[in-house]
Amino acid sequence: VEFDYVGNHIRTVGEGVLRGAIGMDITENTLLVAAADTLYWFTPSGQLGHVTPVRFILTSLPLAPVQDVAVTRDRFYILGRERVHVFRMMKEGR
Repeated sequence: VEFDYVGNHIRTVGEGVLRGAIGMDITENTLLVAAADTLYWFTPSGQLGHVTPVRFILTSLPLAPVQDVAVTRDRFYILGRERVHVFRMMKEGR
């Protein structure tokens, strides 16, 4: 939810798209929201950029249900109950 400097509602990011959000992280370029089975990537303007079903993420160990997410520089973290998965993010087109 976004408000202006005096508290007036401006917009709601992800309205009608997000179901069961359980974690999020904000970077200078992205708002990342995690649900148990899907990752939602929003642009700085609040537009939905990408949707990543968790089942499409390849790992050496099975991904447990997502508990939270984090992004730092070029690393993306999926936090599960028993482990943390770390991924290197690359710019599109590489």
